[in-house]
Amino acid sequence: MKKEAAINILNKQKDKLDDVNNLVNDTWRTQTVSYIKMLFGETSPEYSFIYHFQMYYDYDTKVDETKGRIPQLSKYIDNCIETINDKGLYREQKKNFLSRLPDTWLIPILSIAIPSLFIGGTLWGKKLSDTQNIELKMENKDLKSRLPKVFSIPQNANNVISSETQSDTASNNKGNKIQDK
Repeated sequence: MKKEAAINILNKQKDKLDDVNNLVNDTWRTQTVSYIKMLFGETSPEYSFIYHFQMYYDYDTKVDETKGRIPQLSKYIDNCIETINDKGLYREQKKNFLSRLPDTWLIPILSIAIPSLFIGGTLWGKKLSDTQNIELKMENKDLKSRLPKVFSIPQNANNVISSETQSDTASNNKGNKIQDK
């Protein structure tokens, strides 16, 4: 609802104060309580005032007393209009998932959710690293299978290298014996 519409509603309620019948049979108060609750909220001081405002119901004996309260109610409506102009209308706060839960549920939910997220992250990380390891092993195997095709390594290359190493070691030992003599 817009400010102008709210102010129009309150002005109509103020105009109804002229008819004492509205005040005596409580229709004015009932409507005004409903409007004030909608415009200011149930916890507002404006709502509290009009909700607890007592009307006189005995038409014959209390009309004069009720008429005496009209200036107070008129001032109340004027103050409500001024509040709307200054502060704006009440808007009920939207509630999210956690605000709708009782406080006793919040701790168990968090104590389950946080470890679950941690464990889930750990398992997801292991799965990713295992997948990467498998991919690396497959790539390594593929590269090893291509290696003989790229470089032609003799089959007895290890034997050739080891025999050359043995002959070099033997010749170095003979040279050392000759120098000792």
